[in-house]
Parts: sequence; C-alpha cells; structure tokens
Amino acid sequence: MVAQPFESAPELPISFRGYSREAIDAFLERIEEGYVHLIAEREDLQRRLEELQRELTEHREREHLVSEALVRAERIASEMKAAAHVQVESEREELAAVKERTLSEAEAILAQARAKAEAIVQEAREQAVRTQEELLAEIADQQDEAARLLDDTRERLASLVTELIKQLPVGTAGRPNSRPRLR
Repeated sequence: MVAQPFESAPELPISFRGYSREAIDAFLERIEEGYVHLIAEREDLQRRLEELQRELTEHREREHLVSEALVRAERIASEMKAAAHVQVESEREELAAVKERTLSEAEAILAQARAKAEAIVQEAREQAVRTQEELLAEIADQQDEAARLLDDTRERLASLVTELIKQLPVGTAGRPNSRPRLR
C-alpha cells in the first residue's frame, strides 16, 4: 500500500503576514516525499514489466525452438520413409528370384517404417502442442499479473492525487502548480 505523505489537511499556523512559511515549506516537503515515493514505485513496476516482457520473449523463443524441432522430426520421418523405400527397392532387385517372399517382407518393413515415422511425428506434435499450451498459459498468467499490478498502481496513484488535490488550500484548486502567496 502507498504510504500517505499526511493523513489529513494540515492546519497551517497563521503568522504576522499570512501563513507560516516554515509550516508551508514542511507541508510542501511532505508532498514532494509522496511524489518521490510514487516515482520509485512506478520505476519498480516498470522494471517488473520489463522482466515479464523479457520472460515473454524467452517463451516465444522456446516456442520457436519447439516448432523447429517439429519440422526436424517431420524431415527425419520423411528421410526414414525414403530410406525404408530405398531399402525395399534394393531388396527387390537383389532377390528377384524369390519375388513373392521379398514383396511380403518389403511391405512389412515399409509399414513398420511408416508406423514408426507416424509415431515419431505424432509424439513430436503432441509434445509441441503441450509445450505451446503450457507456454501460452504461463504467458497469459504473467500478462494477467502485469495487468493487475498496473491496475493497482493506477488506483493507488488516482487515490493519492485525489487526496492531494483535496488537501490543497482553498483558492488554488483551479490553478495547477500555484502556491499560495505569502503576505
């Protein structure tokens, strides 16, 4: 919670020629301390937001790596299919004399290679989807947290500004940055 520079409007003592200069200076110093505190809090929140943005970038990089892994897995599966096909063809040429048996074996090898390739691709896709869902959920949680932090800060800042405006001496509310004149 934001520390309040003062609880209520101060009662400024009146001196010979108007308000006491020391009391007004002390009051202004408390207001300045409140602003300094708000600026420090804003900087802390800005650093936290930058950290969350950095984490988001890291998650996006991980997502990119997962996508690349999926592409590699699909390429490997394709290469495995091609290798299995080449193997089947070479066996057919070498074993022409026993054509029926060779064809049966080749079909079994090809089916096995396809099943293996499909299983690898399916597993890679499922892993990519799981990782992507986890990353998106984490990103959403971090964005929600950042939004809550920003909303809380805005509310605290609005409350503090409203309180400070209420505490301004009468006659200066319509003139920003004006101080009451000492007489």
